Amino acid sequence: MINSKNERLAPAHRLRRDRTNGLSNITPQSRTMRDIFRDRIEAGQLLARELRRYANEANVIVLGLPRGGVPVAFEVAKALRAPLDVFIVRKVGTPGHRELAMGAIATGGIRVLNREVVEGLAPIFHRSIGSWRLEFR
Repeated sequence: MINSKNERLAPAHRLRRDRTNGLSNITPQSRTMRDIFRDRIEAGQLLARELRRYANEANVIVLGLPRGGVPVAFEVAKALRAPLDVFIVRKVGTPGHRELAMGAIATGGIRVLNREVVEGLAPIFHRSIGSWRLEFR
């Protein structure tokens, strides 16, 4: 994630609650939000603490993604005294893995693909397509 000053920020999904040091970016990605934070409110408060240098800046806006991201974004916006907006998106799920997103589509024709997931699925799709070709011969 890059901010408006072109500074690299730790991806939110890699932040974790550390009882002694606040947030750290060493959490295994396999953990769930509930393993890391009490709730989305706490997640937003901890994220806001990490982003406090952007408080009261005129060029900062906080975007929340429904469903779960809006409560997090609300806490961030409140702490930073920044406007909050909601960006409507639709997850493009991965076949056979309901919670894993391989991409998203949003209002305005925006499409985003998670290249790592799509590339990981490519061999599976190629094998499937190969077996379909054999069935149709």
